[in-house]
Amino acid sequence: MSTPQDQGGAEQGYPGYPPPGTPPGYAPPGQAYPPPPGYQGYPPPPGYHGYPPPPGYQGYPPPGYQGYPPPPPRPPSSARWGPTSIGIDPAIGAGLCYIVPILGLIFFLIEKENRFLRVNAMQGFLLHIAGFIITLPLDIASGLFSATARGSSGDVAVAGTLGVLGCVAGLVGIALFVAWLMAFINSFQGKYFKIPLIGDLAEGTAGGAPLPLF
Repeated sequence: MSTPQDQGGAEQGYPGYPPPGTPPGYAPPGQAYPPPPGYQGYPPPPGYHGYPPPPGYQGYPPPGYQGYPPPPPRPPSSARWGPTSIGIDPAIGAGLCYIVPILGLIFFLIEKENRFLRVNAMQGFLLHIAGFIITLPLDIASGLFSATARGSSGDVAVAGTLGVLGCVAGLVGIALFVAWLMAFINSFQGKYFKIPLIGDLAEGTAGGAPLPLF
């Protein structure tokens, strides 16, 4: 039971007292009375151990569970492009043709069945030939530019022209390297990458574009 002093403190809004209008026995808004010392909540009834699992439940994961099955193995490139008459995997043979140019010419001459290998063999051989034919004159022009620039009586116009040719040689070399790298990676993965212009010549020489079986 509240005393007159408590009621006066509540009416005046002193700290520790509920604000005016709070029903007796209730905590002020936003506050709660602390539990009595030693209070630990209601204990569970004797013998209570929680809800039992449903019948047949054995935990997670169930016995014998091994996760999702692995994806099926990737079929060999011979299944996609067909076998070769020389007994080599088409993807491996095509990739080797971009590393060793003369090997591309050899595979093109001795392989008679697999068009994927024949087209990549000729494309790799023509790519190296094109790189040699295009970059050699430009490299020579770049060397002449260096010699002219070092000379005391060099013509400025000639030196400028040779300098432009040297820059063109660098750009052509980069373009040929990118084309070679893309064809090399795709061929080893069993994918056909057609190089512009050179790929058309290779397909025309090999009898057409390679056609996958699926």
